[in-house]
Amino acid sequence: MLVAIVLLLIFGSALGYYLYRNFRPYYLHLELKSVPEEVPATSGLLSLVSKKRKDNFSRFLYKLSRLDKDRRLRGIYLDLSSYRMNLSQSWEIREVLRKLRDSGKKILCYAHSYREPAYFLATACDRIYMAPGGVVEVPGVMSQGLYFRELFDTLDIVPQFVHREEYKSAVEPFTRREPSEYDKEQRKRLLEIYYESLVNALNERKDVNPDEVINDYGFLYGREAMQTGLVDELIYPDAMEEILKEEFGKAAKKKSIPAPGSPLFAFKKVAVVVASGPIVEEDTHNPFEGTTTIGTGLARTLRRLRKDKNVAAVVLRVNSPGGSALTSDIIAHEIRELAKEKPVIISMGFVAASGGYYISAYGNRIFLNPLTITGSIGVLFGKLAMEDFFRRKLHINPYIMKEGELADAFSLKAVDEKGLERFNRLIDEIYEDFLKVVSEGRGMPLDSVRKIAKGRIWVGEDAIEVGIADTIGSVVDAIEYAKEKAGRARVVFVRRKYRTNFDWMSLLSFARTGFYMVDFRFLLGHQ
Repeated sequence: MLVAIVLLLIFGSALGYYLYRNFRPYYLHLELKSVPEEVPATSGLLSLVSKKRKDNFSRFLYKLSRLDKDRRLRGIYLDLSSYRMNLSQSWEIREVLRKLRDSGKKILCYAHSYREPAYFLATACDRIYMAPGGVVEVPGVMSQGLYFRELFDTLDIVPQFVHREEYKSAVEPFTRREPSEYDKEQRKRLLEIYYESLVNALNERKDVNPDEVINDYGFLYGREAMQTGLVDELIYPDAMEEILKEEFGKAAKKKSIPAPGSPLFAFKKVAVVVASGPIVEEDTHNPFEGTTTIGTGLARTLRRLRKDKNVAAVVLRVNSPGGSALTSDIIAHEIRELAKEKPVIISMGFVAASGGYYISAYGNRIFLNPLTITGSIGVLFGKLAMEDFFRRKLHINPYIMKEGELADAFSLKAVDEKGLERFNRLIDEIYEDFLKVVSEGRGMPLDSVRKIAKGRIWVGEDAIEVGIADTIGSVVDAIEYAKEKAGRARVVFVRRKYRTNFDWMSLLSFARTGFYMVDFRFLLGHQ
């Protein structure tokens, strides 16, 4: 009898502890800094440095979105003091937070100061707190570029570039003294859309006059920010502890985001793959900067998913300004073949332009957010001829010998008329192939594609209007759409392998700052 009582007490204690651990109310404390679009699979030495699996942006956002039905979750506390994500990512997080608010979760945020992307995100919160000495920065949006043509003329450097077509402006800093009228036009539209999004976010705050806040203030010190309605209360960080107890309850414990569950007996999969970075030949990862490139390894991953009978749909998250036309075409071919057998849903991030759009065009459905920069359907090619610079400015005399009429096309000397003719013929062929890929992938007449291509960037709703995208939505919306197409399926996030690429400048800064990355290019104003 005594043994039974003891066993009953042990069982009861264990059951009570289990219920306490798993059914106790909780809140999330998210110290948001930056969440990379891609987190490669780690191996070797790097796996010893970081044993805990980190989430990429897609997985982080999907996990967060799945909490709307969690009755234990009392709310979310966001610390945005070191927030470093862009407006496009902020929009996607903001949309998920708004849905969580609609499900009854309370959302609080705090920051020492708010830069514009951080405040844009904060407008989705129920209450906004800031340090008394903090500043809210909402000066609007701007675009700035450096143009080197005058310097090149002084240094006897000759830019020799060809491009298709007039809106393909990436070469203009080398060939012009200021932007062309075409580039000014597309930049102006970009700024208008970003500005409108900022105004709409500010309008969600009661008693805030966006025009006054942006154009009369721009930068608001603590008391001004509170008087104009941008923040609800000015407090020091330690005071947040009591506020969290009051808002979420003393019994609520602090937790990290739990992993999302999967349907029972779901044997099919929705595979989420990330393509982030410039498009080059090889997939590489710089572990100190946290950056990746897109190479032909992505094509092999897509081929493997096509052959995997358990994969019912694929979501490809694209965040790329483009790059190699050849690699783009190889990847696009695999997406076309995959889309013939399974739904391929494209989710565009901050930018999916030029080659980034090339690899997206064959998707069965393309999601993007209102701030996504896409399009740039065009080609550029060329070089800087520096022979005279070496001779006249450095007094170094290049001496070139060749066998073959065009063997010196990429030497220091200027390309002759025959070489330029070949350059033009080459990019004409590549441009026509690009137009055909878009025409076939989007089901548009070639002449219609030609009218909206021309190297022009399109943003958000404008891209949908001209037919190169389908739906406004986040990566979560793209995943949910893929799940509908796949039927009963679980979501898996594919972790691709990359060749580690060490950049010695980033390695030096990593070492000097005690394992905290400082990007010297950012400090020097290069972005």
